[in-house]
Amino acid sequence: MHVLISCVGSAGDVYPFIAIGQALRKRGHRVDLLTSPYFRERIESARTLYDFDDAVTAPVHGFSDANDYYTRSSSIRFLPDIRVRTLLLNAIDDPFLPRDVLHQVRRIAAGNDCLEVEFPATGGHVGFVSGRNPLRPFYYAEWRVTEFLEHALTTAYDPAVRALRSVAT
Repeated sequence: MHVLISCVGSAGDVYPFIAIGQALRKRGHRVDLLTSPYFRERIESARTLYDFDDAVTAPVHGFSDANDYYTRSSSIRFLPDIRVRTLLLNAIDDPFLPRDVLHQVRRIAAGNDCLEVEFPATGGHVGFVSGRNPLRPFYYAEWRVTEFLEHALTTAYDPAVRALRSVAT
């Protein structure tokens, strides 16, 4: 497990977190303590997710900055090479994924018949939950993936399709 502990405060406030970090390290976990004024100032001044990724996420995980982190961690470069029917489902209002990225994905998908793009206007980051009764929510993402897979399996195992495949072999 990788643990990131950000401590902002006086030495007395920070010491218990240092002790916790040391105990976790003894158990084989990777622990990064961000106690320096440099990290504290950058974390406190972060106003966007990009700022936070630039200050914390990227350096903690070995990237030079947020741009390096986004470039090397993005799956967008693999999209042109996908050769299996794939549903790309993401809400436009996802706060973690800029809209310009979705436009890039849509352009790439237009050149790959294996990619099916569905970008609903709403749904948030891991949302797509709806319904009038909170005790009986409707989970759109789960439903949509099931529909997508059912269609793919029906097409793959349709008797007429199977017959054509057996004649060809």
